[in-house]
Amino acid sequence: LRLATFAEKREVDSVQKMEEQLDDASRLSAKLKEQYLSTKHALVDTKAKLESSLQRERVLRNNVDELQKHVTRLELLLEEEHTSSQIEKNKAEKHLQDTKLAMTDNHRSEIENIVGKWTQKVEEIEYAWNEKHSNLIEQSERREEEQN
Repeated sequence: LRLATFAEKREVDSVQKMEEQLDDASRLSAKLKEQYLSTKHALVDTKAKLESSLQRERVLRNNVDELQKHVTRLELLLEEEHTSSQIEKNKAEKHLQDTKLAMTDNHRSEIENIVGKWTQKVEEIEYAWNEKHSNLIEQSERREEEQN
């Protein structure tokens, strides 16, 4: 009888222990399932954010590439404009020098022309004065001779 009671009690203890283990396993299973679903939801959300972020990054990289190409084109255009303006500046400076030289030559020739005209006038005035002076001297000499 004692053995039967002991066996029965062991059996009841065993069943209780198995029920407790089943409850523990069920709780653990529910907890793990909840954590799994939560982690899965977080992973799906993170994956969606990552895909969205990657898409934005692709768009931004494309924008950067386009802007870099635009900057390169503008730099080339700026270099061409700089070269062109330098060429035009050199042409303008040469034209200015040529104009100055031509004006200097023209002025020199005008000055020589004016100096020639004034020299001629001075010579004409000198000639007229010398003639008049000679006439006056002759007249003066004639008067002296007439008075003597």
